[in-house]
Order: sequence, then C-alpha cells, then structure tokens
Amino acid sequence: MPKKKKKRMSLENLKDLETRPEKIPKEREIPLKPSKPKSKIQEKAPSDEPVNEELESLFEQLNKWKIARRVNNDMQKQYRDTVRECKDIREDLKTEIADIRSVANISKNKRDKINEKVNEFKKQRSEANERIKEYKSKRDEKWNEVKQIREQFRNMINQKKDLHEKLFKAKELSQIIESLDWELQTVSMDWEKECELMDQIEAMFRQFEQIKEVRKFKDVQKILDNYSGQLDKLRTDANQYHQLMLDFVEESNFIHNQILELVKESEQYHTEMINNFEKSNKLQIQEQEAHQNMMDVVQELNLLKKGEQEIDRELQIIKRKLGKLREKEEILKSKETKKILKEKAEIIFKKYKSGQKLTIDEFRILMRTDKLKE
Repeated sequence: MPKKKKKRMSLENLKDLETRPEKIPKEREIPLKPSKPKSKIQEKAPSDEPVNEELESLFEQLNKWKIARRVNNDMQKQYRDTVRECKDIREDLKTEIADIRSVANISKNKRDKINEKVNEFKKQRSEANERIKEYKSKRDEKWNEVKQIREQFRNMINQKKDLHEKLFKAKELSQIIESLDWELQTVSMDWEKECELMDQIEAMFRQFEQIKEVRKFKDVQKILDNYSGQLDKLRTDANQYHQLMLDFVEESNFIHNQILELVKESEQYHTEMINNFEKSNKLQIQEQEAHQNMMDVVQELNLLKKGEQEIDRELQIIKRKLGKLREKEEILKSKETKKILKEKAEIIFKKYKSGQKLTIDEFRILMRTDKLKE
C-alpha cells in the first residue's frame, strides 16, 4: 500500500492557522461597551481599557488554540482510521500468508513422505543391484570353471584318443604274442626255429611293455566321467545364478520404474511448495510495507498527541490568565461600584440634610455607606 504523504502538524503551525473567531460562551463574555448610556458618575476609570484589550487578545488566542485543538483531533481521527486500515491490511495479509504457507507445508510434507519412499526404494534397488553383482560374479565364476574344465576335458579326450590308439596297437601286439606263443607250444620245430620264435616273442613283449600308458586308460575314463559330472554341475549352478541374477534385474527395473514415478510426483509437490512459498514471500513484503506504513502513521499520531498536550498546556495558561484578569476586573468593578455608591450617597445625604423625602432605595444606599451615622 503506498504511503500517504501527510503534513506534519506541530504546535507552531496549528496556532498560526487563519481562523474565524468562535463565539465566546456567555459565561465567559465580558462586555467591552455598556449597553446603556453612562452618566458621568458611571464612566469607567482610565485603567479599565488595558484590561479589556488584554481580554480581547487572550480570547482571540484562546479561540485559535481551540481551533488548533479541533484540527489536531480531526487529524488524529484520520490518522487512527489510517492506522486501523493499515492494521486490517496487515492482518489480512498475515492470514493469507498463513493459509498459503499451510498449503505449502502440506505439499512439503507430501513431498518429504514421497522422498522417504524414494529413498527406501533406492535402498531396495541398491540391495537388488548388489545381489545382481553377487550372482553375476558367481555365475561368471562358474562359467570360468566350466571353461577350465572344458579345456581339461578336451585335453583328456585327446589323451584318451592317443591312449586308444596305443591301446589298439598293444592289443595287436598281445594277439601276435599269444599267436606266437601258441605256435611255440603246439608246433614241432627245430631248436633254431624255436629260439628264433622265442626271440621274436620276447622282442614283441618288450615292445608291449613299453606302452605303459595303456594302464592309464581306465584312469583317464574315470577322470573324463568326473569332468563330465563337474561340467554338468557347474552348468546347472551357473544357470541358477544366471536366473537369480535375471530375477533381481527384473526386480531392480521394477523398483527403478517406481522410483521414476515417485520422483515425478515428488517434483510436482516440490514445484507447488516453491510457488506457494514464493507467493507468501511476496505477500510478506506487502505485509511488512503495511506494517511500516502503520508505524509511520503511529509516529505521526504520537506527534499529534504530543502537540495536543502542548495545546492543552497553552489553553490552561490562557485560562489561568483569563481567571486572573476576571479577578482583577472584579476588583476594579468593586472599587468603581464603591466610588459610584459613595458619590450617590453624598448626593442623597445632602438631599436628606435639606429635609427632602427619600425613597427606600436611597435609604438603603445611605445605610450601606454608613452616612446616617455621621
């Protein structure tokens, strides 16, 4: 609300107002001129004129100060009305600010609750991602073991093939040895032929003995069977870890989508909160301006009240002066009355001495002046 520029009133500019003299109340009237023609005896003493002039001056000042007080009171009323208006505006703004901030706080609370859910979901997503890493690591570990065993399995298969070839050769040698040995036992021959055949059998037997890997054939088959079992188990474990990983990936994606939806909702409440707080801040500036305007007017009002006190002091001073002048005038009137009464008594006493008849009023005058005692 724009400030109203008001003229600051003080004791000085109030008492100097151009005023129209107010009618002085009857009880304060002091006649400056007699309503009836005066006799020579009734003429006032020369000392009365300064008193009347001072009375005129005091009543003129009194009238100005009374007008100044009325103007001051009117201005105080206007300023009090302005203070009430500013206060009403300020209170209305305070109420509106409180309502807007209440709505903003509701949005803030909703946002914070959603953010708590978001944080909880983020925690769950992080846990799911950790499980994904864990199962992925275990799956990869199993696949690496599968690769290693596969390599060993291939080597053993190659070794088995080599042994199989050697085994086939050993089998042929064994059959030849058995055939020669059978021939040696069943066929009749000379000594030389028999020695030659025995040498041939012995040579083949030495050759057969050299193929020792044949003995490993069964062990290789056992190892291959073992490798095959390990491969099956590792594949099963790896597939299980892979499936667990996929399950947690799905869960993580589901949680992530929920987080995105909640974040969107949270941003909406956050925007509402920010807009309402900004609106309340602007209104608070207006409320502070209204309060400052009110305080400025209150300050002016206090100055007017101070001026009113000064006016009242001046009025009291003038009233005291008027009271003293009235006392002085009463004294002068009393002296003048006594003088006139004395002059009248002298005339009446001469009339009384000459034997003339006196009226009751004339007797009273003589009695008041004690002339009859002379």
